Amino acid sequence: MSYRLLDVRSVTGETGAPCLLPISDAGITGLRAALAEYRVVFLRDQPVTPVELLALTRRLGPRCHVPHASPRLDGYPGILEVVDKGRSGNPRNVGGNWHIDMPFLQQPPAQSILLAKEVPAPGGDTQWAGLTPTCDALHDFLLDQAIWSGRSGFTCRYRWNPDAVAIRDNRCTQHCAIDDNGAGGRVMHRIPVEKERDA
Repeated sequence: MSYRLLDVRSVTGETGAPCLLPISDAGITGLRAALAEYRVVFLRDQPVTPVELLALTRRLGPRCHVPHASPRLDGYPGILEVVDKGRSGNPRNVGGNWHIDMPFLQQPPAQSILLAKEVPAPGGDTQWAGLTPTCDALHDFLLDQAIWSGRSGFTCRYRWNPDAVAIRDNRCTQHCAIDDNGAGGRVMHRIPVEKERDA
């Protein structure tokens, strides 16, 4: 499907879509529409600076204040740095359980922006699950008393590359980091968005 100034192709039937062109100011409306439809939008090869990443955040909505969370990027307290050193430096898989971002907040972020800075080769993928189609299918199952085994369209596994950006709706998706990167680590920059800015 095409959105204004964005070329969007579905990764699965329900969850995840990569945008193939860089985001411009005029493309924000299209980005919002794609995010509403797919819940996770991916942008590859976006060598953005921290200033540009914060500017993208401001166009989507106000940044969520997180009093205690991951370490901040030096010089940019609005950008959280998520570091997974792999098995060589950290015995546990950071983000390896299904979760939403920052559920401990009274109002968890509406959206979250994640920029890959360092990724292992191979491994380090992230998997997302769309909660809305899952709940809809479960509702249908309970009404119809039919057998429901899940559909692959509810999930999306994304292979990171450096400078890839994922923007997700934190209210209706969960995600987990796949524990397949062995000794390789990854560094991600994350900005939680408090609420959607009015279009």
